[in-house]
Amino acid sequence: MQNPKVLVIGENLGRWKASERPHHREFMTGIEAWVYAFEGEFCNIFDCTSEYVNRFDIVIGNTDFPGKYQEKLSHLCLNRAANVKWVSLIEGCAKEYLTPMKHIKDIFDNSDLINVINKYSLPLFRTLSSSKSEYIGVPYPVENVFKLRRNIKSRKKEVFIAPMLLKRWNDHLVAQASGLPYFGIEEREHRTLRNMPKMLKKYGTLNGNVRMDMVKEYYKDDNLEVRRAYTLKDYFKNLSDTYFWVNLDQRYTWARYILDAAALGIPVISTKSTGHGETFFPQLTLDNEFETEKAIDLAKRLVTDETFYSDCANPSIELLEEFSYSKMRDKLLRFL
Repeated sequence: MQNPKVLVIGENLGRWKASERPHHREFMTGIEAWVYAFEGEFCNIFDCTSEYVNRFDIVIGNTDFPGKYQEKLSHLCLNRAANVKWVSLIEGCAKEYLTPMKHIKDIFDNSDLINVINKYSLPLFRTLSSSKSEYIGVPYPVENVFKLRRNIKSRKKEVFIAPMLLKRWNDHLVAQASGLPYFGIEEREHRTLRNMPKMLKKYGTLNGNVRMDMVKEYYKDDNLEVRRAYTLKDYFKNLSDTYFWVNLDQRYTWARYILDAAALGIPVISTKSTGHGETFFPQLTLDNEFETEKAIDLAKRLVTDETFYSDCANPSIELLEEFSYSKMRDKLLRFL
């Protein structure tokens, strides 16, 4: 297929074409990056119909969300026209797929390709279904992020705690012991009519800063700077001059933080399960998320050993280019 018509199905709201949202192309790293890689379209799962699906040559269906989402995705997959190629895009942690899920099995068995996003989980998906499974992942705006790289000497001596602060606190322990100022981010809840009932049920309040307040309560660390989560564009620009990151991820997932740090040329202490850690930062990759003492030693060495820091910083752009929009597009088409 030279110029296939491609539809990406996910949880985010709306139906749109790549040409309608050019401002998101520059720094898109989520599943919608496939929309831009193919100049295709995106549709929310519950706005999608079989008639709409059948307009396309290739459908990329995000599998991350359970319940009614997976039921609807299964219906669309099983009832598509014979000429429509279906790609199941694995999202979330591969461990979640160890739990039996009827609709997921139906989707996998009726897919033309299962796009696995973590190289260590590929054997699992090849065993789960007879459909073709390959490690591909998600396109990445390599050149645009790479342009934001800062010279080592112009970087601020501060540490970024890479996950949202309510996700984990092992990362905080490492940053805290580094000897440098450190900060993390947390989401603000939006007081929309759609979201307010969820806020009341989950938090018992309509305070938009409730998650940030929870961080302060849980951590009780006056030295921890808590920042509001950035927009995607501001995220890269505000973090491009940090000194190093800590991301002790326990998940087997796509690990976007590692790609972000690699593109920006910033060392990140991470774990083997990320898949990308060993590729871009082998000297800073731990066997698992529990190795906090080793992580602290690495953090202190990044602070005190300039040669070690320089060796860990600025991974080659050639390694990153394998994830560019154009190369990922070609890779997916080869496997189909």
